[in-house]
Amino acid sequence: MGVTLRMGADYSIDMSDFDFNASELPSAYISQYNSTTIVGYADGVKVTIKGAGFTYGSSGITGGEIQSISETWDGETLFSLTGLQLSVKSILSVVESGSISEAKKLLTSALSGADDMFGGQYSDTLYGFGGNDYLAGGRGDDALSGGSGVDRLQGGLGVDTLFGGTGNDTFVYTSATQSNARLGLDTIRDLTIGDKIDLSGIDASVSATGNQAFSFIGTATFHGKAGELRFEKKASDTYIYGDVNGDKVADFALHLDDAVTLSKGFFAL
Repeated sequence: MGVTLRMGADYSIDMSDFDFNASELPSAYISQYNSTTIVGYADGVKVTIKGAGFTYGSSGITGGEIQSISETWDGETLFSLTGLQLSVKSILSVVESGSISEAKKLLTSALSGADDMFGGQYSDTLYGFGGNDYLAGGRGDDALSGGSGVDRLQGGLGVDTLFGGTGNDTFVYTSATQSNARLGLDTIRDLTIGDKIDLSGIDASVSATGNQAFSFIGTATFHGKAGELRFEKKASDTYIYGDVNGDKVADFALHLDDAVTLSKGFFAL
């Protein structure tokens, strides 16, 4: 089990700037509270915090466990974060210290499990930290970093940058439109032995019925057959090309930020 982060469709997040300060709402902003729920407002944003054993003092919340945080603006969701097990006292300690490094430690600890993170329509920066995570960028030019663990990263649409981190990670593509020369190439920063590029969700032949698998042809040039997948090394970079209609032109293309000699074993076709 882990944390689930969901961004609203029209909002983005940069997790390098994310903290839990919203959970330490001053009592003047709190409009509703009991032992399991807090509702407050900060700069026009409605913040809803749910958990267990909440206690309060003159300065606001003083104790309990936070299990979820969500923010809305004029009824529209900005983000929701569920599956938390955060001590209120640990958050207050970080807030009072004003320490960036302590805030980072708290965030890392909170996201050390098998977390699911979903970006919105704009450019998101998502970190998995520890655990076996699933990161999905959605639309926009996203930056995804899995951290440690066996992670699955799916940039979605846009020009995305994917960094698996340690562990045997999988980079997932389900459509040729998610990375190509016309719309922009994604970059995988750290593909190593044990990692996979999962292309099984892409129909490799648009002329055949059903979802066809790619045929890996190494460094050979396209033969005019739909479904061929090849790669090419250029200096310190590697490019992967897939032809789904047999016109010898790549419909899918992907950039690796290293010179990598690829084999069929790097792919789920």
